[in-house]
Amino acid sequence: MKYPHPKYFVSEQPSPDARKICEYLRRGHRIREQMGYAYCRFAGDTPDEAMGTADMTDGTWVWPEGLPIYVERYDVRLPDEFVEHMRRRDFKSPPCALNYEDVEYHLGKWTEWSERCGAFENPPHA
Repeated sequence: MKYPHPKYFVSEQPSPDARKICEYLRRGHRIREQMGYAYCRFAGDTPDEAMGTADMTDGTWVWPEGLPIYVERYDVRLPDEFVEHMRRRDFKSPPCALNYEDVEYHLGKWTEWSERCGAFENPPHA
């Protein structure tokens, strides 16, 4: 599967909830550790260790451990549906009493959003 570069989702203005969003993302529950560190897709000084090795979940959504870095440093926006989900929870990640092996990856939400944003057809200037 081809994933769009996060530069396609850079917002012209930071979200007023960026701090709360980042805190929520960092408080997610770690699932499915990878064999090595991820790397930041933006050129810069973010060490691979900061990007993490796991996927995170709140029991509904799944995201890469390094996602808060994109929100905080590069003003990457997230799907409105995901942000509304966080708001409904008052930006508090619930205790996750589930078998992490049973968490399904619903990439459809992410890829549909990416397509609606034109990330596959209209790449921004690098």
